Amino acid sequence: MGNKMKILGAAVALAVSGGAQATDTILFDTNGAAAGGVISVGSFDWSPDNSLAVDAVPIATAPATNTFTLYSQASLGNFLDPNSQVINGTGLNSSYEITYQTGFTELGSSAIIPGSGIASAFSLPASTPVNFFNIYYDTSMNVNQLAGTGYGDGTLILTGVVAGNTTSFFIPFIDAQGNIGYTALDNFGTDNYPGIETVIGSGGGALQVNVGSQDFNYFLSNISSLLIDLEFNTSQVTPFSQANPSASVVGNTPVYGVVGVSLTNGAPCATGTATCDFQFQSDANQSFYSVPEPGSLLLLGAGLMGMGWSARRRKA
Repeated sequence: MGNKMKILGAAVALAVSGGAQATDTILFDTNGAAAGGVISVGSFDWSPDNSLAVDAVPIATAPATNTFTLYSQASLGNFLDPNSQVINGTGLNSSYEITYQTGFTELGSSAIIPGSGIASAFSLPASTPVNFFNIYYDTSMNVNQLAGTGYGDGTLILTGVVAGNTTSFFIPFIDAQGNIGYTALDNFGTDNYPGIETVIGSGGGALQVNVGSQDFNYFLSNISSLLIDLEFNTSQVTPFSQANPSASVVGNTPVYGVVGVSLTNGAPCATGTATCDFQFQSDANQSFYSVPEPGSLLLLGAGLMGMGWSARRRKA
């Protein structure tokens, strides 16, 4: 992807597609090198989880841009068959867990849409000092979403780097004076972050990742010859409503802004702090597409990255 920025209006849903290619099915071995466990997978349904845009606040006002680092992590919720039905009996999340971690540099810009809100758009810059995408298989099943730990251990079964990104995020005004709304950061069950608030917003986008290596004990199909498409539905992704906000995202502790005396996610940074972070709920669903050239893995959707992720999850 290039660095062309498109500031969206109130409707921030980003239309994305994998082109004219039909969805592919891959073979995945849930037992690794052990006997049995081979399933035909049409897509991976990742559970709602966390993304953190480090040093993203404040975002530059268009046409100016600034860069920051986006980190994300999640565990796999379900394997889906080619008809988008849950594949049961795989042992996922009872005998083992599958997780991903990613981090890469983003380019961002924002604009005020009169009478509507603040729209931001993001893309991949020419230089990405931070750039990785990893998938892990782990029998210890030690993911702790609230702590944000356990996502980057076990057996590394796929690696890649982000090759393209187009995402957006929108914060609506709540009144004619151009004020934005705030609410509790954690709206998922028990509020584990009392006193910490967040802006209210949503967004979406598309991400492409080039596969560097894969463990053929697990990914039996040659993923490096496929384009993997992760599609996200856009919904309200701040506050958190389908996942716990993590205390750490890929090893990074969130630094929130301040409104009055309250720590506030997405608000201006504290006095004396040049930049702060933006944390948001993210949800990914990933399908497989063939492409003419090898070495690519596509993650399309409403959010792995940029200040906007969706909040949709298929349930068994």
